[in-house]
Amino acid sequence: MLDHLEQIFEGGEQAIREEPDPWKAFVRYLRYLVEWKSRDEGLAELFAGRVVVSDEIRAARRRMELQLRDLIRRAQEAGELRGDVAVGDVGVLLSSVCSAPWLHGDRGRQLNERFLAVVLDGLRTPGTSPLPYRPATLPEIERLISASSRG
Repeated sequence: MLDHLEQIFEGGEQAIREEPDPWKAFVRYLRYLVEWKSRDEGLAELFAGRVVVSDEIRAARRRMELQLRDLIRRAQEAGELRGDVAVGDVGVLLSSVCSAPWLHGDRGRQLNERFLAVVLDGLRTPGTSPLPYRPATLPEIERLISASSRG
């Protein structure tokens, strides 16, 4: 898990280095984080608060929090991110985006991207973007949950 957290941190550093636009760097990092969480059930459990953490994991999460604070500050200074949004808001929203255990596989990743697009539109000032993929139907969600409980 520590290796995965380090890779996510490095993904954030890469976004900061390679993306001159602060909003795009922020979005790139969040998409990268959501993708990792949708591929790795352990990370999803960790970010949902369902894993007992060691001091090393706490330290890695703290580094990521500081990195996210920097990304937030930059996007806010650029006038692209709401000024009243804090790192805790983004953390809880991200945990909510892909904390459901049935959001895995190709369809789970599609839904995570869709939910993240909703979150990003709520965070951005001003503007909206079209949501990717089609919305989940209630029967589809029930099938995903049922399949998850059997697996």
